[in-house]
Amino acid sequence: MNLESNDMSSDDFDRCKQIFLNNLAVTDEQRARIERDTVGQKNNDLWKQYKSQRLTASYFGRVCKLRSVDSRPKCVENILYDSFLGDRNTRYGINNEENARQQVGKTLGKQIHLSGLFIHKTLHYLGASPDGLVDEVDGDSILEITCPSSIQEYTPREAFENGKLKFMTENNEGQLVLKEEDKRYYQVQGELNISEKTYCYFVVWTPKGNIFVSRSKRRQLKLRKESIDDKPKFDKQNNILKCIK
Repeated sequence: MNLESNDMSSDDFDRCKQIFLNNLAVTDEQRARIERDTVGQKNNDLWKQYKSQRLTASYFGRVCKLRSVDSRPKCVENILYDSFLGDRNTRYGINNEENARQQVGKTLGKQIHLSGLFIHKTLHYLGASPDGLVDEVDGDSILEITCPSSIQEYTPREAFENGKLKFMTENNEGQLVLKEEDKRYYQVQGELNISEKTYCYFVVWTPKGNIFVSRSKRRQLKLRKESIDDKPKFDKQNNILKCIK
């Protein structure tokens, strides 16, 4: 499908857009039920169904970091019709995610529950699927795990010191933290805002042990749609979400 084409009138586009958005509308009760009914994520057909209709937090970094020279329609097309089926790196991450989740629970001394798909309270076309929910007194934390195959021979600290964790940096206290300009940070903040949780435990796991856990606090995101009025570089089909800190 070519999203560069512009063969729909403005009135038809607005009408179809409103119908689409109306069909996505859910109540708070439905949002809570959908999150529970979609636990299992990739192995759950309901999760695939609800996710396919929404822009999820995993894409926030890609969208928010678009440059002026980048094609908006091409970005939309890549998101809507993503043909990537995974490779050895993604399979490695998937195969080790449960090991990491269990180790996080032991390290934190907390129980980790599986998560389904969260839908934004008012912007029902936005969704997020954290890697877990941390069982805390206030029930207010989520979990995001990364298992990079490229650092499996290192501990996370060794990998950082050898320049292999480009998405991490060191703060003034010498602690490793997620870079705020990295796409993973946008994903974490998107997940926090959509799930309405306060904290996210971001975990880097390797088989060498000594997992790295960073706790990020939610920052309020202002979410709006980029206006396409009088902007020829945008197409009617290019109704891209912009995330503004």
